[in-house]
Amino acid sequence: MIELSVMPASGREPAELQHDVRASLNWRDWDSGLEEARSVSKPILCLAEQPWSNSAQRLALFLKEDQELQDLAAAEFIPVLVDPDRHPALAERILVAASQLEGTFSPPLLASLSEEGLPLVTYCNIAFEGDGRRPSLLALLRSTRDFYEAQRQECIVEARGLQQIAADHTAPGHNLFLPVWSLSRQTDPAMIDGLIGAGTTDQLDLTFHRAARMPGWGVPHFEKTALQNAAMANVLRNSDHPAAGEHARAAAAASFAPSGGQGRATPHDRGAAALRDW
Repeated sequence: MIELSVMPASGREPAELQHDVRASLNWRDWDSGLEEARSVSKPILCLAEQPWSNSAQRLALFLKEDQELQDLAAAEFIPVLVDPDRHPALAERILVAASQLEGTFSPPLLASLSEEGLPLVTYCNIAFEGDGRRPSLLALLRSTRDFYEAQRQECIVEARGLQQIAADHTAPGHNLFLPVWSLSRQTDPAMIDGLIGAGTTDQLDLTFHRAARMPGWGVPHFEKTALQNAAMANVLRNSDHPAAGEHARAAAAASFAPSGGQGRATPHDRGAAALRDW
């Protein structure tokens, strides 16, 4: 059910979609949506995914089946649908905010933004119905609406503050998730060289890592989901670095094996299947 939307989109839009998120709400484009949000002092509900992605189609189905959620999103938010490849800076803001607010995440890139277009609350998880660890999307949007209505200025200030906190963690070697997102869209030979030079395996169980705790990539972050590892394997596979191919194969193998080869399998361990035989 989860797709690797952190990788560059490939192929073309299917002729028909079983569930088209574009028909679920009156989505605005980025410029008109931002202008409208400022004029009416409402938060933005922003989806930064391709309409044919798995997560966007599941959101479309969920909106169709939950009229209360659909009505709330339409009446209390300004819905904005953006192509993450055409708005990479916005997509990265949502991604970095999710890394701060949620710690870990999966598609879609879905967030409530302030009227200034800055992330306030993220919901980067396909389980819109909620579970024991997170509220449902409906509950989260209700809370966001109530908070924005009661303390609008505080919400705007909080969103600005979140951007500053995130900025402190996005220098090379600091951020936990941004490298693969950035490198998927625009190669950075210096960053790739730094990653490979520091070693692509960690000290815990010798599995691949794509994130670090300090500049230089020398001290890894130990949470290595297969979804992210497979995405970085794809980045390395497409790199011109002379050692990238070897590391890409190792990364794909570690991502496909249960928990990098040690421990139990996770639902995302199939994420590297496309790279397994490369």
